[in-house]
Amino acid sequence: MNLYDYILSEFEYDREVASMFCSVFEYREEPKDKLLIKQGNHSHNVIFFENGLARTCYRKGSKDITHFFYGEGTFYLSTEVVFLERDNIFDIQTLEKCCMRVTQFDKLRQLADRNPKIYHFILKEFSRNIRKTNDKIYGLQFNSAKERYLHLMNEYPDILQRSPLGHIASYLGITQQRLSNVRREYILDLKKH
Repeated sequence: MNLYDYILSEFEYDREVASMFCSVFEYREEPKDKLLIKQGNHSHNVIFFENGLARTCYRKGSKDITHFFYGEGTFYLSTEVVFLERDNIFDIQTLEKCCMRVTQFDKLRQLADRNPKIYHFILKEFSRNIRKTNDKIYGLQFNSAKERYLHLMNEYPDILQRSPLGHIASYLGITQQRLSNVRREYILDLKKH
């Protein structure tokens, strides 16, 4: 999904506002396995993924834990950097070739100061990210591995073809062996119905 079409639908087909919003973004293509932003960086980049798949991850020693996946039609922004003025705590890495639009948060802030529709859209996107984070925390604390797997399959139905299983397992908070067992249980359940 390209940025203009996404924004146009969000702004109730107000072409002027959609064009104004999109005008501050630059188009970029990045290859698979490209590190877009490194942990510890102070990047204010806002990224909209038009095509491809990326992930945010923690890296500590030999540990590599996927925090979130970002597919087509999603925004990335480091809230730690922009709002808390801390270093970025994640790497962001492409898992496929990605086509994206990139801008600096300050450019969006300037637009939001001049246009209430853009201001409300930015709040809406932050709310989506907060909800996504809260859902993940809730899922890790209260849902079974199978429930977390089903939630991920709902959000990204083709994730198994697009991401290494190790990244998926770490996102779900389970080992690769447990992921294999959950997948097997899921397939058996499908065959029963």
